[in-house]
Amino acid sequence: EATANPGNVHLCLDVEDAVDTWTRAVACGAAPVLADGPVEVDAGPNEGARASYLRIHDGITLELFQPPPGR
Repeated sequence: EATANPGNVHLCLDVEDAVDTWTRAVACGAAPVLADGPVEVDAGPNEGARASYLRIHDGITLELFQPPPGR
């Protein structure tokens, strides 16, 4: 189910290491939205951050967000 749909649950976690957390989440059964893992934000106020989206139980979207360095 698309994240923008009314009623969809989206949980965002602030993490220290997006790649490690993503790898652990996938190992536990989370389905990655992008198979390559977290991407680096390359513009805007979060430039340098890393983020990824996964689907977990009941269609919940899990976002992993690693803030940019220095934040």
